[in-house]
Amino acid sequence: MDVKWSTSDQDFRDEVRDFLANNLTPEIRRAGRLMTSVYADHDASMAWQKILHERGWAAPAWPVEHGGCAWSLTQHYIFSRESTLAGAPSLSPMASAWWPTPSSNSARRHRRTTSFPES
Repeated sequence: MDVKWSTSDQDFRDEVRDFLANNLTPEIRRAGRLMTSVYADHDASMAWQKILHERGWAAPAWPVEHGGCAWSLTQHYIFSRESTLAGAPSLSPMASAWWPTPSSNSARRHRRTTSFPES
């Protein structure tokens, strides 16, 4: 099978690479390399989260109305791969997971299908 990125995916990959090259400090890269669990060094992790937040990329898996990016699955993969290759610390687990919010369709569906009283 011959899988190729679309032109827009290649453009996104280049955007991510440029962002990482221009924003990952040596200290943040070092923290990413030294990670032994889900979390990097606290100070470096907070600095990286701030940089990502300023770009609008701090919680890419969240719904757009709650600060997410509306990325395709391919874009999520590209961001994750390029970040790893560049030595960036992992995103906070809460940033890369989507949890139903009280206003989300999934949360409403969950309330309809469970026997728990609504609050």
